[in-house]
Amino acid sequence: MDIVKIVEILDQKGMIRLHRIIGNYYQIYCPFHKSGQERKASFGILIQEEIRAGKVYPQGWAHCFTCSYVNTLPGMIEDILKSRSIQQSGLDWLKDNIDGVDEVSEFDYLIPPDMSEYMLHAWDQSKIAVQNIQNMNKPKYNYIGEDELASYRFTVPYMYERGLSDEIIEKYDIGYDANFKLPGRNEITPTLTFPVRDIEGRTQFIYRRGVSVKLFYMPSGLIKPLYGIFELDKNVKRLVICEAILNALKVVSFGESAIALMATGNSQQIEDVKRLGIREVILGFDVDEAGERAERKWKRALKDVAIVWSYRGYPQKGDDSGEFKDLNDLDIEEFKSLELV
Repeated sequence: MDIVKIVEILDQKGMIRLHRIIGNYYQIYCPFHKSGQERKASFGILIQEEIRAGKVYPQGWAHCFTCSYVNTLPGMIEDILKSRSIQQSGLDWLKDNIDGVDEVSEFDYLIPPDMSEYMLHAWDQSKIAVQNIQNMNKPKYNYIGEDELASYRFTVPYMYERGLSDEIIEKYDIGYDANFKLPGRNEITPTLTFPVRDIEGRTQFIYRRGVSVKLFYMPSGLIKPLYGIFELDKNVKRLVICEAILNALKVVSFGESAIALMATGNSQQIEDVKRLGIREVILGFDVDEAGERAERKWKRALKDVAIVWSYRGYPQKGDDSGEFKDLNDLDIEEFKSLELV
């Protein structure tokens, strides 16, 4: 993986600002604190893998010694996209924008439990940064409590505009937060709230979708679980896997069992689906290049444990764009007309 090339393409696309290469690091201006406008470059991206004190730092390891941000390259890219209300994984962005990043490359760097022993950066051994990594790798979530969930239990017209029924709103505990502020910002952005529960029903975090603006938000530093896994019927025989939460909820309204990946899927989500033991799976990814790549990845991953279908025959959008509708755009008749291949 050519980190220099990737960093320079990120700069060309206006996602970061370059400074210079120092040793094994490409130094840039931090894209996160001070709204990305810091005056002295304080952020380093490791150009090639390093081994120090018996520990391995992967290519793309990113760290700001000023605000203590730490992440891998795909994670950093995904956080930049989130700051711009773009719902795309860092891995998908790499595949879409960097030649040579193939569809089977995962870059799912899992930070080792003993990462707190790492020397994070040649010019900084910040105790704060070490604490950040320890917090990122705690095996348990700070689960969302009932009091917070109850504070969101309102229905608003936008829910029904998005095709959500009262039954689905209640089953998935979908709510509304009129006073949400993005981290580091002062303006209020009202959002729908989607509790993301584990298989035991504990709420790991709140996924949010803006009401008046196109905003998608979930906390950073998390490995995405399967949305809707707790709500699945115990005797489910067939499962539809979707990218977006609203896509999955639309499929549920049509009478199918569905979960959402909140992107196109990571290796942990693949293993979680395998553990469900469901013998028939339908892939409901968007009709675009990222969706096609995800479809091939999931078919390879599940071929030995389930019969895997994909939807075909999505109708085009009526705006002469040549784009196809996704599952959330369909009515019941259009959904029933889709083919399984």
